Amino acid sequence: MKVISKQLLFDEGEKGVHTYRIPTIICTKNNVVMVFAEARHIDQGDAGQIDIVYKRSEDGGKTFGEIKTLLSNGKDTLGNPAPIYDKQNNRIVLLHCFNYGHLGEHIIRTKGATRDIYALYSDDEGVTWSEPTNITKQVKHHDWRWYATGPNHGVQMDSGRLIMTCNHNEENIEDKLTTGDTHSHIIYSDDHGINWHIGAKAVGKTNECCSVKLPNNQLLVNMRTHDRGNVRGIIKSNDEGETIDEFYIDPNLVCPVCQASIIDYNNLLIFSNPDSTERENMTVKISDDFGVSWKESLVLHKNAAAYSDLAINNDDKALCVYENGEERPYQRITLATIEI
Repeated sequence: MKVISKQLLFDEGEKGVHTYRIPTIICTKNNVVMVFAEARHIDQGDAGQIDIVYKRSEDGGKTFGEIKTLLSNGKDTLGNPAPIYDKQNNRIVLLHCFNYGHLGEHIIRTKGATRDIYALYSDDEGVTWSEPTNITKQVKHHDWRWYATGPNHGVQMDSGRLIMTCNHNEENIEDKLTTGDTHSHIIYSDDHGINWHIGAKAVGKTNECCSVKLPNNQLLVNMRTHDRGNVRGIIKSNDEGETIDEFYIDPNLVCPVCQASIIDYNNLLIFSNPDSTERENMTVKISDDFGVSWKESLVLHKNAAAYSDLAINNDDKALCVYENGEERPYQRITLATIEI
């Protein structure tokens, strides 16, 4: 692997926004690349006035247009943009979450404040979008409190099913004012993103997760974990996300408590994350045996770094969008174009 180019996509303070975070990326059949992010207006925290913004490229990520706001609700929080590319319909489906800006994650986890899930789509590769539809009742059980879509791209299975990996925390039955366990889980749509269903749920103390469709139509989900050391958790599904095999850890994927991304390219798995016990050292790795081992790695940024996402453009280049900085991991969002 080698880096062909790096370009700055979002920079702290740009357009009056304090911090841009949570980048996700997809590429369409016509080489349109869309990068979504959260525009955190007041500070770098997870609550408050947060909009969903994007940049769009029509040449596979070589050049991008200006930052545009896709979703805004005044002082409230619209976050966790999670796109899926529907190859069958050339449709971009985008899931995201909503909560009132003054009621952040801790209040939602402990007191059950509103945290809703929405879906919208574009049938012209991101030029225009449908109105968002509230799908909370379809994808969230009544005793789930915090909820987060992605944050990463989703996948499409051989049947056409769209898969998004999410996470949630559950109500603590013994003490409803304390937070229950977090779990990674799967949601899926069989009608191109209109209706959604809850799929399999992982064991407790799993969190933000990413998925990849293996060549045999098996789904692999790679998860952030909270009490198993600085490693990633893995589950697999043989029925397109409805049930899962036993949870196990991958000791070869060192990771702080942080998000990561994974994608398939010509029977290679490509993985990106901060390869450290701290949020630093953004690294891309390759596996030629579907995650049994990781044999090649490329460091994109040695200093502070955090969330990332991956795509493959039509020129067979890997695109990695990632948070990074010199003193803080959220100073900017950069896109690296990589020769595999």
